[in-house]
Parts: sequence; structure tokens; C-alpha cells
Amino acid sequence: MKIHKDMMHTNPDDIVLYYCALCTFKTKHKRYLETHMLVHKDPEDCEMHKCKVCTFKTKFKSYLKTHMLIHKNPNEITMHQCEYCSFKTKHRKYLDTHVLIHMNPDDIPMHCCTVCEFKTKSKPYLKTHMLTHKNPEDVPMHQCDECSFKTKFKYYLNRHMLIHKNPDEIPMFQCEQCNFRTRHKKYLETHSMIHKNPDELIMYSCNQCEFQTKSKAYLFKTHMQIHKNPDELVLHKCSLCPFKTRHKSYLETHMLTHKSPDEVTMHYCTECDFRTKFKHYLKRHMLVHLAPDECVMYRCWECDFETKHKNYLDTHILYVHKSKDEVPLHGCPQCDFQTKSKGYLKTHMLLHRSPNEVTMYKCKKCRFKTKHKSYLKTHMTHMHSRKL
Repeated sequence: MKIHKDMMHTNPDDIVLYYCALCTFKTKHKRYLETHMLVHKDPEDCEMHKCKVCTFKTKFKSYLKTHMLIHKNPNEITMHQCEYCSFKTKHRKYLDTHVLIHMNPDDIPMHCCTVCEFKTKSKPYLKTHMLTHKNPEDVPMHQCDECSFKTKFKYYLNRHMLIHKNPDEIPMFQCEQCNFRTRHKKYLETHSMIHKNPDELIMYSCNQCEFQTKSKAYLFKTHMQIHKNPDELVLHKCSLCPFKTRHKSYLETHMLTHKSPDEVTMHYCTECDFRTKFKHYLKRHMLVHLAPDECVMYRCWECDFETKHKNYLDTHILYVHKSKDEVPLHGCPQCDFQTKSKGYLKTHMLLHRSPNEVTMYKCKKCRFKTKHKSYLKTHMTHMHSRKL
């Protein structure tokens, strides 16, 4: 009650702020500052709160209380249920955040970033977002005790720590409808969508076109970019070729194409000789070694089509079940070519560019080179497979 009175009924001019001497953190409450100071201390310098069931430990008592919920059966704890849909959670604050998706944006005060166009219904999300604009030296970094990894985001550290654990020590989240399992609860939640009929899902709609998606993050972070004026976009450019992208993570992945296998961590298949610089390529490749009943199959709701690859299903729906009137066509600015697929347009555009303007894929066995990675794979199979 005292905290509520201080926050809601005190004149702003009368509020005393407590500042951290080591970073930019500030608060109206002295005890919050005392708790915050723990982030600047090494684990050995403060009392650690340990879980009695697993190896989890933390500097913060409140974090331990939250953590302990994962060891309890839903029947043993109070579940917070959404009154608008079937969503329920062990955490009240998660329910408060979830309920916002059922509200009209016009009825909710939006929290806006002062540096970019990001805005959110959730104040904690804005605080997290603001870290992306700060230099590492200006914020407390979360450091891994096992290696040199460090990050601005505690969530990323928690996810990173899983790589140092024995698989037997990690609680796995299992899908109830197939054999999919994962270390990450949110990955399971995302995966579970494939088992639902579109009518059972909350769809997020674009307010500028007819696009709909199951993923709120995809709508705002990826799709909405197509409605922006090119002059408004921050493009991340490769320093070695003409490649550019709206997404920093895509540039980081792209840069691997300019490095030799000796300079990067290679991901190897345990079943054959396949290897790649890209972890997601290995995951996709591993599907070739699985029978349909051993992996998640993506099924079309309109016909009997099914596939191991979600992007194949998306392409199937686009070309087989949607008319030109339902799908915006992507047109080539240099010829009459049109396509429903933005990816196909990108591939087509390579026809209009000279070899010195694009990344060329070169054969290590002969002089063959091409603008298309798939063409290089075909070449290697037909021309050099017997020599390998």
C-alpha cells in the first residue's frame, strides 16, 4: 500500500530518486536500489538462493519463488485464467500482459521508444527494448560463469546456460500431440500452433493490408516493414558485397558466407557427411534422415498435402489455394515478371544483376560459378559426385 501511495499519489516534484552509482538505473524506492545492486556483484560476494529440486540458483529471492513454480504440478498451484480465451498461466503478471492482446489498441496507453518507432502496450517490454539502444558499457551485463559469453538480457543468459548443461539435467518441454520436444517453453508454445485449426487461433491482423499471422512478433518486426517508406528504414549493409537487409541478425548470418570453414564453427550431421556454417541449415537437413512418423509434419487444412518443412507448406498454400486477388503480387521493376512469392522475386532479380554485383557461388573442383546456391548444389551432384 505504501508503494502504491508513493507511486500514484505523490507530487512528481516531491519524489526522491535513488540512483545506482555503477549504471543508469534509478528508482523511487530505496529497497529496489538495494536489490538492483546485486546485479553488480559476483555470485561469490552475495548470498545465493538455491533450488532444492534442481541446480538452479539466483541472487534474488523473488526469482527463486518464481522458479519453484516449474517444479509444481498445475493442480497444486493457482492458475490464472484469461476470461476471454483458454490461456492460463502460473504467473499473474503473464496474465496481465496476455490480456492486452484482447483489448483495442485505442483503449490502451502505448509506451513509446524515444529513439525509434517501437511502441508497446507493456511498460516492462519498453524497458527491455531500450537496452537495444544502449552501449554494453552503459548497462549491467549478464555474464556466463562458464565462458566469456555476456549479454544485456538476462533471458538470453538463461537460454545460453543450457549449452553448458548435460542433456539429462535439462527439463524438456514435450508436445502432447507429437514427439517434438524442446528446452524452451516458448518454442513449445509456438510449435503447438501447428496442431490447431486456424479457427482456434488468435490471429494478428495488419491494419494496412489483409495479412494475418499467428505470430505477433512476426507481424510487427517483419511484415510491417513492407509498409514503410524505404527512406524510413535503417538498412544494415555488408562491407564485402552489395547485400543489405532491414534485420541486423540477417546481416550477421550473411557474413558467414564470406568466411571459410576454418574461420567459423561448422555444424556437422551425425548421419552423413553433410556440414554447414548455419545451424538452421543443419536442423533442416536432419529431416531427410527422419521418417514422416518420426518428425513433425505440417499439414494443409485445404487438402491432403503434408510436408516436413513449414516454408514448403506456406508456399503450397500460396500457390494452390489462394487466388491472385487474395495475394499481393510482387512485380519486377525491370521486366514483366510477377510472383506471389517475395523470395522468388529476389531470386529472379539476380537475372538483372551482373556477376560483380552479387555473391557468386564457386565450385571448388572446376571453374563453374553461379549466382544461385541451389545451382551449385545441382552442379556438384551431376558433375563431381562420382569423383568425391
